[in-house]
Amino acid sequence: MGLSPASVLVNTSGAIQQVAPAQGLTTSFAFTSASNNTLLAANPNRACFSVFNDTNANYLVLLGSTITDAKWSFYLPPQSLYDAPMPAYTGIVQGRGWGVGSGTIYVTELVP
Repeated sequence: MGLSPASVLVNTSGAIQQVAPAQGLTTSFAFTSASNNTLLAANPNRACFSVFNDTNANYLVLLGSTITDAKWSFYLPPQSLYDAPMPAYTGIVQGRGWGVGSGTIYVTELVP
């Protein structure tokens, strides 16, 4: 049986491993500038995740809990995508609008 590109992983020692296809789940959140959103709950089985800012304003993201305007990990400019590096952070991920804007935040989590 051959390996398709979607079913292989090169580990840190350079060995090729066959892996099961990931299951994806996409959720969306309306942009709010004054509210915190839990984008992802902690998940020890998370393989990777992405956040897409489909708004006209900046969006703050915290890899952790209790996001504020002064406590965040990175921000996403309007119409931008963040793909978590692998192996992905598996803790809680929170988001918060920064400034006035409208649109939707899309979050996709992949688990094996």
